[in-house]
Amino acid sequence: MKNRRNFLLAGLLSSAVIWFASKEKFFEATGTLQTIKQMQNDLFPQANPDKYMLIIFAHSRIDEDEKTYLKEGATWLNEEALEMYEKAYPSLEAKERQRVLVSFSSHEWGESYIHKILTYTMEEYLGDPIYGGNKNEAGWKFLTHVGGKPNPKKAYL
Repeated sequence: MKNRRNFLLAGLLSSAVIWFASKEKFFEATGTLQTIKQMQNDLFPQANPDKYMLIIFAHSRIDEDEKTYLKEGATWLNEEALEMYEKAYPSLEAKERQRVLVSFSSHEWGESYIHKILTYTMEEYLGDPIYGGNKNEAGWKFLTHVGGKPNPKKAYL
């Protein structure tokens, strides 16, 4: 995919994948989840994102427009990477990804998307593990946070 036209065509074909495949298969086919996870790691390396965003995309209380925005933002980030390096964002070297993020954040829409991803990253990193993030209470341990007990027995959302 050396030009924008090929990338847009691939995006159109990816949309067809959404229509016919499950959420997990879509993420595997398009790399959307991989792009978001890499971005989370680049923005906040301590977070160690696992499957939290998959939970977000499958959650019934997360608005469909929000899910669409998260997917589209990953596409925008990959477009930025393709324009700069002719590679998808997760395929770039660490320094190249940082340059892409700097360029991406120079756009108001890019900055807004980064803010949204950081919000979910912090939610994952600092929330109660019952909600699917903060594996082994790593975020709390990092901050030496001692939460109230007892912890919730079930997720309330």
